[in-house]
Amino acid sequence: MEQPRRNYSRAWEDQHWDWELVLQELGNYAAKRRIDGSGKIGVYGRKLYVGVAIAKALKEEKKEPLVYLQFDPERTEWIVSAEDGRQLHRTPAEWVTPSNVRHLQLSQPAAGGKRK
Repeated sequence: MEQPRRNYSRAWEDQHWDWELVLQELGNYAAKRRIDGSGKIGVYGRKLYVGVAIAKALKEEKKEPLVYLQFDPERTEWIVSAEDGRQLHRTPAEWVTPSNVRHLQLSQPAAGGKRK
């Protein structure tokens, strides 16, 4: 059975949109990422530097350079952790702003392309 659809209402969004709830929701996820040869991981079409040394250290432990990326809603930071839970890196999530979220502009467009 198909659910009835509501039309989008900017007035409803303006009244109900809650930045704190958005931050909390972002904090509910952990994404597995591979560190590339430049010490970076992909986040929303951007490259986030976590460190060549981290990738090398993981390889020395006989592990693939895989990490978990999480969002800290209290500090608006990205947290990078090893698979065993060790926290490896934190960095500000500068582009995670109310304006970027509301305008669906967290992702960077592909080089030479336009955001869809």
